[in-house]
Amino acid sequence: MSPETPSQELILAPPLELLCGPAEIMIPAAQADNPDVDWLHDRSLQIRKHHRLCLGRTLESDLHAIASGFGFCEVRPYYPRSFNKWIKTTFRGEFGLSVRTAQRYMAKYEAFVAFLKEHGHPHDAAAMQELLNSPKEFRRLCAEFFQTPNKIARRDANEWLTSATVIDAMVRILEGIECDPCSHSSPNAPRIAEVNYAKEDDGLAESTEWPGTAWVAAGHTKRSAPWCRKALSELHAGHLKAAVLCLPLNGEALPTEMFQYPIAISKAPLTVGYFEGEQIVPSVLPKHSLFVYLAEKPDVDRFSTEIRDTAVAFAPVASLPLLPATDLVTPRLSFPSAD
Repeated sequence: MSPETPSQELILAPPLELLCGPAEIMIPAAQADNPDVDWLHDRSLQIRKHHRLCLGRTLESDLHAIASGFGFCEVRPYYPRSFNKWIKTTFRGEFGLSVRTAQRYMAKYEAFVAFLKEHGHPHDAAAMQELLNSPKEFRRLCAEFFQTPNKIARRDANEWLTSATVIDAMVRILEGIECDPCSHSSPNAPRIAEVNYAKEDDGLAESTEWPGTAWVAAGHTKRSAPWCRKALSELHAGHLKAAVLCLPLNGEALPTEMFQYPIAISKAPLTVGYFEGEQIVPSVLPKHSLFVYLAEKPDVDRFSTEIRDTAVAFAPVASLPLLPATDLVTPRLSFPSAD
């Protein structure tokens, strides 16, 4: 089979984080400008386009909406005569994995395929199409195989509870949380700060001050930029000493000034919770998250150390030429370098 005619095989794979350490996922800095990596990326887009035409569905939108948090899916060509070479090229080039780790990854994938077959879902395009038309069944199978929460954060549930692991890290980074301008409106929700602004309090209002240190989890909607501007305004006004903002990597443009501060990208979509009645239901956000650490003199080392279990941190890019602070840029999710 030639590379120009990929098979109609779908990979429904677990997250790489389940199978290998975060250091193994990173693209080495020496390969950042490797034209082969760009070629693989372009080839991947061509293959995805080919399969959209074959299956009549937008794989990324459908599969990621269904499987985000349980794994990611990808379409790949299958080269029977050079499969090991394909593993080495794709996984080492795109993800920085060793061949052994890649083979372990593929073994997990094969186990998932076998699991699906045992539950009456043969691994072919028609059967997978039928399964994808039954998202509840697919989520149930993923939850059973990968042992993950059986619900993805509902897109209409804009109020989520951040996990205790993340909150504890924020407390250590900020040396205490004094203000939560995005506090949950439920009376049963835990209060993590001295000053809490729920939805009805409007933490974005011009008259609302954010005193001291703040944790700002603005939700995963395309309304992050106003929270960024408010945080920067409070910092420059002297009301805010330091803050960490948790923003979605959803393609929204953000003020360029944000990238003069330390940032971090979550290693996986964050685990959160939301209320069903009085019960807190575990869930997973639909996308990765971007953390921004605002402070007059941010402690980059502490930020990097305390957040490393959740995200990969980057130093601020203040040394690079920036657009005016009034401009907007769109962050893109990419794998960081190993350096």
